[in-house]
Amino acid sequence: MKRNQIIDTATRQFENLTSWKIKVKETPTSIDEGIDGEIHLLNQRTKEKHVLILELKNEVRTNDILKLIELKKKYPDFFLMAQYISKPNREQLRDHHINYLETSGNCYIEKDSIYIYIDNQKVEAQRKTSNSKLYTESGMRFVYAGLLNPNFVKGTYREIAAEAEIALGNVRLVMDALEMEGFLETKNGSRDFKNRNELFDVWANNFGDTMRPHLLQTRLAFANKQNALTWKNIQLKNAFWGGEPAAALLDSYLIPEQFTIYSNYTLHQMMKEYKLVPDPKGNILYMLSPFKHKELPEKADPFLIYAELIQSKDSRCLEAAKRIKEKYIDTKF
Repeated sequence: MKRNQIIDTATRQFENLTSWKIKVKETPTSIDEGIDGEIHLLNQRTKEKHVLILELKNEVRTNDILKLIELKKKYPDFFLMAQYISKPNREQLRDHHINYLETSGNCYIEKDSIYIYIDNQKVEAQRKTSNSKLYTESGMRFVYAGLLNPNFVKGTYREIAAEAEIALGNVRLVMDALEMEGFLETKNGSRDFKNRNELFDVWANNFGDTMRPHLLQTRLAFANKQNALTWKNIQLKNAFWGGEPAAALLDSYLIPEQFTIYSNYTLHQMMKEYKLVPDPKGNILYMLSPFKHKELPEKADPFLIYAELIQSKDSRCLEAAKRIKEKYIDTKF
C-alpha cells in the first residue's frame, strides 16, 4: 500500500469511528530517520487540537519495535500510522505508550486529556501477504544458514540443502525468491548474498512466525529452584542455551529470568538429564535445536539470541537485544 493510501484509509476509518478529524502534513525530506511529518488532531465537538510527530510504515514487524521505542524516547509526541500492526505488536506499542493508528481503524492515542483505544476492527482484508517461498520455514532456514556462513550459497544444491537442513526441492525455489527480492545474485557462475543487513532484518522479523513454532516444545521448571541461581554450573550435553541465558553469556548485561534451552533430546531425556519438571508456567522454555545434524555450541549465536529476545515484551530483553545487535551483528555487515 502506498503512503497516500495508508494516510487516506487510516484517516477515513478513524474519523468514521471517532469524533476526531486528522490532517497529515508530510515533510518533503525526512527531518530525521523514521520521521515523516506531523499529524494534526482536531476534536470536532470541543475543537481541542493536538500536533504529534508522525512516522508512516507499511507493516510493523517485531524487529521494528526497538526502533520505535527509541523514537518515542526522542519524540515524546511520537505517532505511528501503519497499514498493518499485528495484535502482539499492538500490545508492545501500548506497553511503551506509543501512539498508533492502522488502516483498519485500530488505534491507541494517549495525549494530555485524550485517550482513544480501539482494538476490535478486523485487519485481515487490509494486509497483503506474500506467497514467496522466502517467507516459509524452509526459506528462513536457508537465510539463517546464510547468516552463519555466507559462502554456503556457493555450494551445490545438495550441499546447500544439507547445510540449511531443508528439502533438496526447496533450494531452487528459495534462491529464486531471494534473487527476486534483491538478496542474491549470480556472477560468472558464482552465487553471493546481497544486502545482508536487510536480509537479517527479514529473517529476525519472520523467525517468530516461521522457524520458532517448529522448534517450540513446552515449558518446564527446575525441580530444585536453586538451580535457577546456579544455572551457569549446569553442564549441557546435546543442548545449548538460547534467549536470556545465552545473552548473559555473550554480553554479561542481562540477568536471566526466563531460560531457553535448545536440544536434540526428547522431553523425557531433558527432564531426566537436567532434573526438570513439567510446568505450564515454568521459566524454562524447551526448544528443539535448529541443528539436527551438527555439533551443538555452548550457546546460541548472536542472530538467534537477538531473534529470541525481540519476541519478549520485557524491556530488559529488548535493551539486551539492542546491545547485541550493535556489538555483535551490525559489525558483520
